[in-house]
Amino acid sequence: MGMDERKPEAADDDVARSRSMELIRQGVRYAIFAVLITLAVLWFLGTQRNLIGYLVLAELLALALEPGVIWLHEKRGWRRGSATGLLLVGLFLFVVLLAVGLAAVLAREANQVVDQLPTYVDQLNAFTRDHFDFSLFSASQRAAAADATTHLNQFLKDHQEDILGGSPRG
Repeated sequence: MGMDERKPEAADDDVARSRSMELIRQGVRYAIFAVLITLAVLWFLGTQRNLIGYLVLAELLALALEPGVIWLHEKRGWRRGSATGLLLVGLFLFVVLLAVGLAAVLAREANQVVDQLPTYVDQLNAFTRDHFDFSLFSASQRAAAADATTHLNQFLKDHQEDILGGSPRG
């Protein structure tokens, strides 16, 4: 009788062992599949970096404009499309005006730096002479710094088309 009782236990052990082996195989398959899917997604994100950047920027812009759209829609009775269009046009005009203002300030400051370049060279030479007992720039380099305004203006005239992105004016 002892033998008959052991046979079902042995059969149960074989079933349990085969079931656990199948679960292990299935787990390994899922792990390999998950790694391959992760690698494919990372490859796709890497190749579409610009698109993803534009999508993130668009989503942030939509989130920023949503309170204004809701206000115009609910409080003023505008249609959502009209409210969105008005806010986008206003935002575009703001960005253009900001860019024009920054360009003017940058141009003015760059001209001031170029005009003051010989003074900066003299001050730097005086500092290095006082502290390190040598001059950083030679007399010919100082003369070249004095002519920087002329060289910069000539460069801008020569490369006006590249800078403005259009046909040369003049």
